[in-house]
Amino acid sequence: MDRAAQAINANIAWSFGGSGKGIGVAIIDSGIHSRNAEVSTQIVYSENFLQPLTVNGVANPLRSVAPDDYGHGTHIAGAIAGSGVYSGPGKALRTIQGIAPQVSILNLKVLDGNGDGSDSAVIEAIDRAISLRDQYKIRILNLALGRNITDSFVRDPLCKAVERAWAAGLVVVVAAGNEGRLQTNSVAGYGTIQSPGNSPWVITVGAMRGSGTPYRDDDEIATYSSKGPTAIDHVAKPDLVAPGNLIDASLSSRSSLAKAYPQNLVDASTFSPGSSPNYITLSGTSMASAVTSGAIALLLQLEPNLTPDQVKARLMLTASKKFPRYGSFYQDYSLKVTKLQTALTHTLQTIPALQLTVDQTLLQLNGLVQQLAVAQTAANVANAAVTTAQNAVSAATNALAPLRSAAAVAQANATAARQKADAAYSNWQTAQDAANKASAAAASASSLLEKLRLATLATTAQLQADLLKTTYATLSLTAQTLQATLNTANGILQSALSVLSNAESTLVTKLQVKTLANETLNTLQTNVKTVTQTLEDAQAALADALQAVATLTNTLAQTRLLVSNSATNPSRHYDSQYDLFTIGAGYLDLGAAIQNRVIAPTGAAALSPVAYYNGASAKVQITANYGVLCGGSSGTVWGPVICASSQKYIGLWGANQAWSHTAVWGDSVLLEGSTLWGATAAWGTAQSPAFPLLWDSKSMFASSTVGGSSALWGSFASTRDTLSDGDIQ
Repeated sequence: MDRAAQAINANIAWSFGGSGKGIGVAIIDSGIHSRNAEVSTQIVYSENFLQPLTVNGVANPLRSVAPDDYGHGTHIAGAIAGSGVYSGPGKALRTIQGIAPQVSILNLKVLDGNGDGSDSAVIEAIDRAISLRDQYKIRILNLALGRNITDSFVRDPLCKAVERAWAAGLVVVVAAGNEGRLQTNSVAGYGTIQSPGNSPWVITVGAMRGSGTPYRDDDEIATYSSKGPTAIDHVAKPDLVAPGNLIDASLSSRSSLAKAYPQNLVDASTFSPGSSPNYITLSGTSMASAVTSGAIALLLQLEPNLTPDQVKARLMLTASKKFPRYGSFYQDYSLKVTKLQTALTHTLQTIPALQLTVDQTLLQLNGLVQQLAVAQTAANVANAAVTTAQNAVSAATNALAPLRSAAAVAQANATAARQKADAAYSNWQTAQDAANKASAAAASASSLLEKLRLATLATTAQLQADLLKTTYATLSLTAQTLQATLNTANGILQSALSVLSNAESTLVTKLQVKTLANETLNTLQTNVKTVTQTLEDAQAALADALQAVATLTNTLAQTRLLVSNSATNPSRHYDSQYDLFTIGAGYLDLGAAIQNRVIAPTGAAALSPVAYYNGASAKVQITANYGVLCGGSSGTVWGPVICASSQKYIGLWGANQAWSHTAVWGDSVLLEGSTLWGATAAWGTAQSPAFPLLWDSKSMFASSTVGGSSALWGSFASTRDTLSDGDIQ
């Protein structure tokens, strides 16, 4: 990233205070690693479009969590907005930060851990970015993804989605694709731009590779960078190229890419001792798109009123048109061999420590498992003792019921007997009083006859009293017997209550023992789980390292073979690196874009032009006036959708436009004389280097091309029914 920033002259924007602050960038990708401080603090919104909005009618909490299992989105975010917190003075030998480190990031996850996704998820994310534009001040949409083109951009749902974003005022930056080495139809990767990079509204970015220097003059087009003309519509793409090769940016640890390419982890030796990797080196047009998005954020911060078309025009007009010929670094894999060897050595050095960690953790786990077995036995004994004590309490409790009932009955009987005895006693005392009174009356009688009568009554009363006394004595004895029975019942009941109390006390003690035993068991179980997870992590890390060794060893062998082949066969790839469909409008130069204050006319569309074969002149021409391609032909690619309103599709470039003599593309003709861009184009007639014509009687695409019947264009091409003689089918 440090050299990429130098290559596009980002320092000029930084010198004006450019940082991207206040600019929102929506990154539609594989998510962003939330624990990488390089980018996590800039995230203002996250949404995972791989998750449903609701689950069983309830809002799905996972919808707002967008981690990066693949590792691509984090790297893109780092290239755009990495803060450099893990690098710089005191931490590393160099500073690795994004082009615009203070932008606000919207993390819109559409790709899974394998980097796969669907049109529907991407389209939903694009529409979400449009809806959130004002809330988060979104100005840029970065799409470092793509798929094969299956339809015209007019009908392709992805292209229609990015067109909506462009119409809503968002600058849409799309990676061109990494299919530039394909040899389909023997055309060296032409026609490999991916959707939605085929949309003429977006800025489609190809990749440049540096030469190991901080200078841009010796940079070359990356051989893998996809190029036009686009399938079906033949739009001239890419629009720009930017640094995209060997870009160091933020790492999503344990992601698929980190595991698959351990040699690409930025060498920890360049950082503070003991620090873990926080950066990974990746290459591709994805990285180039991120660099471009960061540059646009700086430009928009400094000139916030620019429209998407003005941004595109400014960047394309000011892009550098100077490129070296086939260079010594084109197939130089020696640096990669060194990097692979260093990574292999470093990985091999980590294996003993990882193995030691596994062994120590396993030993610790075995000790815990033994302790756990003892604790489990103790817990089982304690649980059994509690069960026994509970059974004793239950038995004692159950025994109380009949004893309580018997005591209650005895109490009732004793009380009743005592009441009867008390009543008998009262009756006896009353009768005895009556007998005493009768005897006293008889003794005091005056006549003999009266004495006899009263004496008889006194005797009868005394007999009655004696009888009641006997009854009292019997009832009193019965009451005493029943009281004794009650006392016995109460004694038995008290004994049972004592048994219950002892059982309950024993149960409390056993419960305390059980609680302590189970707490010990739970603690050990938790420790076993923790150490087991630690062991699994250590084993996984060891397995990753061993796999990395195998991968690095294999890759190193293959790369050494490439070095050997390159030494004996330096022309394995095509020699002509630079033409309209490799570098588009040129190499991004942010410094020139900031210093050039020319603003595109208001309302003009900076559509990427279309290349078409002119049968009358036998030349391939380009035009941004799509209306000229409607020409009354019912078989046009776009049909009435675009032709009915062709005025809308007149762009900034071409002979009939206000910018015709300073246009990027020249006077509507693709190639004039021996130059690449046309006599009045930015390249000019004296532009060096001057390459042969792309299309003429001996060119790659004409009827006599080496490819012959497999040519893209030409009267004898096998693809005649697709595009020939100026009639776009």
